[in-house]
Formats: sequence, structure tokens, C-alpha cells
Amino acid sequence: MAELRKDSLLDRWVLIAEERAAKPQEFDDRPVVRRLGDCPFCEGSEAETPNEVLALREPGSRHDGRGWRIRVIPNKYPAVNLRVLSLPTVSTQPQPDGLFQQASADGVHEVIIESPRHVTMAGELSDAETAAVLGVYQARLRTLRAEAAERGLRYVQIFRNVGEAAGASIEHLHSQLIGLPLVPTLIADELQAATQHFAHTGRCPWCDLAEAEVASGRRIVEATARFALVCPYASRFPYEMQLLPRGHEANFDDAADDHIREAAALLRRGLARLERVCDPASYNVILHTAPFGLPEAPRFHWHVEILPRLVKAAGFEWGTGVHINPVSPERAAAELRAVKLG
Repeated sequence: MAELRKDSLLDRWVLIAEERAAKPQEFDDRPVVRRLGDCPFCEGSEAETPNEVLALREPGSRHDGRGWRIRVIPNKYPAVNLRVLSLPTVSTQPQPDGLFQQASADGVHEVIIESPRHVTMAGELSDAETAAVLGVYQARLRTLRAEAAERGLRYVQIFRNVGEAAGASIEHLHSQLIGLPLVPTLIADELQAATQHFAHTGRCPWCDLAEAEVASGRRIVEATARFALVCPYASRFPYEMQLLPRGHEANFDDAADDHIREAAALLRRGLARLERVCDPASYNVILHTAPFGLPEAPRFHWHVEILPRLVKAAGFEWGTGVHINPVSPERAAAELRAVKLG
């Protein structure tokens, strides 16, 4: 029986319609495209990329040469205008009727190459390698948070696209970072929902949500002392997951090293489960953290979204904003839990 569900925080509805899972070609089962030839992100190809911004390197190894474990480089094809430590120039320019506004899209766009090996799936990394990647995320966020006023940054989005259906143009595992001169609408809506929930209850909604899901267990994939990996109640996509800290943490870059190691191990296991259940797997991994410089930002609660790309949005989704999900989160969580990891 089909069911409409409202997101636990946002004014967003989804349609859970498991009967559609039997529809021919409901799932996108396109083959994985393996690109032949040299990979610009593999060790030894450093000359094919821009100079590194940051790298974890073996002692004595040369800048922009071999011997690295993780490299951060500027994106060769940036989505924003790259301005280094410039004074803020962002201002909207409304037309007289107020309908048409624009702003200079100045920001930062970087690529985080997660391994010198030709790794294509996140589950292929070790727990220690995943923790190192998250540590690099933290390092870049700390730097950009400190430089936010000079660069005119309000928010930094870090994300990973895996698989062609998820938007990956290079199969070698990598993440991207885009710094923006504004707080995106989705992040602003999450922050507003958190602020309103706190005003009514004195508590953080994500803290409440994590504990409610752990207590229920129906949508839990796995939980540890500090984190819960859950299939959200109003999942937009089959096998969608969220990684939630069980204690309140607004800024991802403030998380302690032992927290990062615990989160990394849980995240890697969750992605390995997904890659087993949905083979071949295409998915996006998206980090949400507190915006820069807002007084209400401490009400935010960082979290990671895992969005598999198994079904295509079509006319109904684009027309209504309501996603149709043919796999209930309860069923998805049960299937993911059942995966035996080595």
C-alpha cells in the first residue's frame, strides 16, 4: 500500500510506493563504465593536475610528486569564480521590479583525491584511509572557516559522486569541495527547523531523531556509542542512509579525532553494504555542516547523507517536488543489515 511520509525536519514529503519495485526497469541497472588509459588521479600522474593545495605525504616526498596518500587540488573546471583571499564582493543586484536578482559567484572549488591507488568504490578503502579522508575534510573546512571573511564565504559543501549515474566524470574515488558566498536554501531550511525545534523543546532535533531511531531499531543499519547509521523515515531514494552523531556537534571540523575514526569506520561499512546490495552502485555522499558566521549556527547538527542513484526522477518528481521511492526505509535497512562484511 502506497504511503505519503513527511520528512522528520523539513517541509518535504515523499511517496513510498513499494509496488513500483516490480515495474520493469524501475531500477537503473546500467553497466559500470570503465575508462581505459591513464588516470589523472593515480600516483605518477601529478603533472596532469593543478598544483596541490594540501597533501598527506610520506616523509621526504616532493610537493606535487609521488609519495602522497591524499591530495587536494583546485578543480580544473570550477563551478565558481576562483578568487584567493579577496575582499568580499558578493552583493545581489535586483532589477527595479525585484524579480531578477544576481550575484557574483565567487568561491572555492577543490578536488580531494582519496587514494593514490586506482580505487573506484568507497568500500575499497580501509577504516584508517576513510578516517584520513574525513580528517582532510576537516582541515580544509578549518582553513576556509578561518578565511571566510576574507574570501566572502558563507558555506562550504563537501560531496562525493560515485558512479556515472551519480555524476562522476572520473571513476577514481574523489570528493569535491565548493565554497559559496551564500547559505544554500536546503541548509538554511535545516537550520531554521533546528532553531524552531529548540525553541519549542530546548533540544536539538537531530539528537532527538538519532535516539528515537536507535530506540526503534526498525530503520537502523548500524549504531555505535556515538553514531547512528539510519535509513531516514521519509527516504527519497531506495537505500538512502544518514550518518548522525548521537551527541550534539554543530561543526564537522570540530569533531574530535576519536569521533572521526568511529564515524569513518561506520560510514565505510555502510557504503560497503550499499555496494553489495546495489551492484553496480552509483551514489552521492554529502556532508552537511554548520554555515559560517551565523549566530544560530550552534543549533545545527552535522550529518552525512548517502543518496543512491537507482531510480530516475521523472515528470511527477519535477512537477511536484515529491520523490517516489519504491523501497521502504524499513525494508532497505533490513537488507543492508543482512549484508555480511568480511
